[in-house]
Amino acid sequence: MNQYPAIRFGPDQLLWILAPFVMNMRFLFSFMYEFLVCFLELCCNSDT
Repeated sequence: MNQYPAIRFGPDQLLWILAPFVMNMRFLFSFMYEFLVCFLELCCNSDT
């Protein structure tokens, strides 16, 4: 009888829930990548 069904986890709801985590992970991975590149550059420069 109720016209509004209970909250079921469809793709849209799942996307809205996961979007912030995905954005944070993307930012975290980009930050780690930059840090890794700088670290490797420091190591290579110290060897020469």
